[in-house]
Amino acid sequence: MKLSMLKLIGCGFFVFLSSCASFERYPYFDSSMNDHNRAPASLGVPDIADEKIEVKTQQQAEADFLFLKADLESLDGNNTESIELLKSAMSIDTSSPALMQKLAVEYYRKGQITDSIYWIQKSIALDPKNEDMQLLYASMLMTQKAYDKAEDVYLKLIKQNPEQPEPLLYIGALYSEQKKYQKADGYFKRVISLKTYEPKHLPYYYRAKSILDSEKKELYPSAMKDLEKSFDLKPDFLESIQVYSSMLEQTKNKKAVIAFYVKYQKERGPISRLAEVLSQHYIEADQYDQAFEQLEILENASEDVIPVKLKMALILIDKKMFDRAALKLEELKFLVPESDKVKFYLAAVYEELKLSQKAILTYQQIQPTSNHYEDSRLRAAMILRSQKNYDQALGVVQEGLKTNKKTIQMFMMQAQLFEDQKLYTQAIDSLLVGDSEFPKNSQINYYIGTLFDQSENKDMMMKHMRLSVAYDDQNHQAMNYMAYSLSELGQNLEEAEKLALNAYKLQSNDPYIADTLGWVYYKKGDYKKSAIYLEKAHEMSPDVGIIAEHLGDVYIKLKKDDKARSAYLKAKQEEKDSDRIKLIDSKITAIESIPNKRIPASVPTVYEP
Repeated sequence: MKLSMLKLIGCGFFVFLSSCASFERYPYFDSSMNDHNRAPASLGVPDIADEKIEVKTQQQAEADFLFLKADLESLDGNNTESIELLKSAMSIDTSSPALMQKLAVEYYRKGQITDSIYWIQKSIALDPKNEDMQLLYASMLMTQKAYDKAEDVYLKLIKQNPEQPEPLLYIGALYSEQKKYQKADGYFKRVISLKTYEPKHLPYYYRAKSILDSEKKELYPSAMKDLEKSFDLKPDFLESIQVYSSMLEQTKNKKAVIAFYVKYQKERGPISRLAEVLSQHYIEADQYDQAFEQLEILENASEDVIPVKLKMALILIDKKMFDRAALKLEELKFLVPESDKVKFYLAAVYEELKLSQKAILTYQQIQPTSNHYEDSRLRAAMILRSQKNYDQALGVVQEGLKTNKKTIQMFMMQAQLFEDQKLYTQAIDSLLVGDSEFPKNSQINYYIGTLFDQSENKDMMMKHMRLSVAYDDQNHQAMNYMAYSLSELGQNLEEAEKLALNAYKLQSNDPYIADTLGWVYYKKGDYKKSAIYLEKAHEMSPDVGIIAEHLGDVYIKLKKDDKARSAYLKAKQEEKDSDRIKLIDSKITAIESIPNKRIPASVPTVYEP
């Protein structure tokens, strides 16, 4: 399991600095919905049996019903439906301030500020003493940058009630937005001096925020003292932490920010959003033990534990603690049984634990609609292939080929399973179907070519290798295959040289390609050039017997018999095929039987200085 998989799940390094600021810059207290969340008219039934009054009561009841229904839609987040219901209620009860206020709030939530302001103004005209609506109105004016009008509203409220903290706080924020920091500070101080104001942390936060916005770094120390007071009053107020960390980053560096987060978490935590930031930082720094500690905080505090548990599982996988990873993923599978991602990781962990049957069953639970479907089929088939259970492996792959998720890799896996059983005709037929499904695919034609080669059909092998290169002129594998095949056949050596050179230009660090180029030169009789490339191939892969044998052959041609013998002995050491070992032995014997040839007491290395 690669680290990138884990990092891809996490958020960015300093995402906290933007994501945690859910607190509105100019918030209004939503008490308007609490104080006025009632039916727009009385539900009482009049005692006087008057027909006109009875009709009016029925209309009121209908308006009440629509209001309550709109409120339910609003709770479900369906603002559009709520608005339509409220408008219907308004057609019945045209002069209800409560209905107008509710409409204003719903339009505000929907982001239709102009409509919201319209209904607020109508509401205020009918209910001018409603301070909550006045505050909401000013907040919306701020959103539209109508600072003068918003200021008038706040000043009017302050004049009516100088001890009311909200207008003082918000007008301070208004002045801060306008960069009138001295004026802003005066109002923040007034809020701080109010003994009856409960959320004392807010004025300290706003005063510090205004200094941050002013970019007057010489005032940062006093602002940070304000923030420390805010911390004391409300340790989990993320906006204060955000402003403090921004000041640290500007005056010091990101390292200082992380140190601050760590210290804050230790002394005032646990705070879940800090845990989120720190866990991602530690993941990025490959400090998985520390990341895991923060994720444990998140696991206990977060409402959405699924991504947290998944990160924890991936850390355990990276640390190769597969038993614990399996437990965490099994827990996740219970919580989100429909998650194919969880099933895929769990199956992969079962593989690591050598619980093959569990891994296969879990892979097979992944549905064709999943992005993990192809990989799950292939992984299950690979396990079965390793067990030589070819029939079941074929069944798994063929099941995948019946869906619209069929892929080139599935066709190639099916061919591989046939090839393992030396059923070359079936393997070729499988790939030909794949070629019709995915036409002009270089890799499919390359594989078909290798299968025809194993079937001793050289003409069809060359045909499909040429197609492979035609479909991808960067396919060095196909070029190399053709070049080596032509050199072995002793045919078209000029073409073989051209193909081998092209392959070498594309992949000069591939020992097999260097070996092929050297062998083509060997076949052409250019032994000095041959030795250059064969020596390079042997240097890159000293444990490949055929390359060492080729090098011995060219040393014979260059009359470097000692080096040839050394190369042949190396080839014999690495070779597994008994027939090839006999051939190498015969070459060694031929060297040793040369008249007057002295066998050295110690065999030198191939690359003696």
